[in-house]
Amino acid sequence: MAKPTMEERMAAYEKKAQKALDYAEISNVFALHEYYHHVPTKEFDMIFAQEQPDVSFGQNNGMWVGRDRVRNNYVGSTKEQLQKKLEALRKWHPDIPNDIKYALSGEAGFHMLTTPLIEIAEDGETAKGMWYTPGFLTMFNEKTGKWNCVWMYEKYAIDFIKEHGKWKIWHFNALCDWSAPYDKSWVESSEERRLNPGGDFMMLNDKRDLPGLGTEEYSTRRAQPNDYIKPPEPYRTFSETFSYGPPRK
Repeated sequence: MAKPTMEERMAAYEKKAQKALDYAEISNVFALHEYYHHVPTKEFDMIFAQEQPDVSFGQNNGMWVGRDRVRNNYVGSTKEQLQKKLEALRKWHPDIPNDIKYALSGEAGFHMLTTPLIEIAEDGETAKGMWYTPGFLTMFNEKTGKWNCVWMYEKYAIDFIKEHGKWKIWHFNALCDWSAPYDKSWVESSEERRLNPGGDFMMLNDKRDLPGLGTEEYSTRRAQPNDYIKPPEPYRTFSETFSYGPPRK
């Protein structure tokens, strides 16, 4: 068998170097998500795909499809919604200034990225990624007048696409394995939700367009793992692999 020529070896090295560069750039793009984490406009316009009609954001209980739908339900609250939040907040805490910039007083969130698993297509145009993400949220409860502290473990399942030489998030899923108030275990919290359904603290602004990927939170009535999201695997081009986004027509 003939040895590779110098040109062939250089081409192979260049291909490996490009894949390593793509891996680093994808990691950076998604790390920006963790730093901004739903900050209006900045994150969405900076790192989400701009030219894909089926750009999507999904959770356990469904998926939104299209830039306007994703923006409305992923980016955060509109000005009108923030004003309503401020009014509800000040009913309980009138010492908070009547200024919309205080509408999210006391709210906070933080998620880490662990266990990166990234596969870049051989054609270099798309990629798939999966991470685990432990985190917490603090949100105001309009019924009690108090702030709820919640911790959770989630996994991300994402398709990336390259637009004009830059990697962008195409199909994004944040899938919760379990969540619980900070002073309760996930078992106790799961049992409370099972026996008293309808108190989903993660409900967002609008009904979903499509079902989600089939994940559910921890339950004592299911064996673990409670669901299985296929991890990224090597592929040549996106038409030859599965999608983390809407079903293909």
